[in-house]
Amino acid sequence: MNLLIVDDDTAVAHLMGKILTHDGHIVTTAASLKEARTKPGPYDVVIADVRLQNGDGRELQEDYPTTPFVVISGAHGEIPDLYKPFTAEQLRTAIALAMGNP
Repeated sequence: MNLLIVDDDTAVAHLMGKILTHDGHIVTTAASLKEARTKPGPYDVVIADVRLQNGDGRELQEDYPTTPFVVISGAHGEIPDLYKPFTAEQLRTAIALAMGNP
């Protein structure tokens, strides 16, 4: 799968990218909404942090209206698919669920 990861925590984005690349996915990362919008798609899944320095990662759903999203957050009180910190298996499960594969 072709995946876009948007997270301004570069360590988290790098780790997710490493895990998912190891799993055989093609991974593109971006540290901001602006940068994400410069990355060519299409993507099979977008993984976006809710709280970015320049906005909310869910705003990208307007750019990719038919693409499944996995929403992540380090702050409780949001309604993300994943809370940081999460395990590699939780990340894989969230992507599978976003793709409609329980």
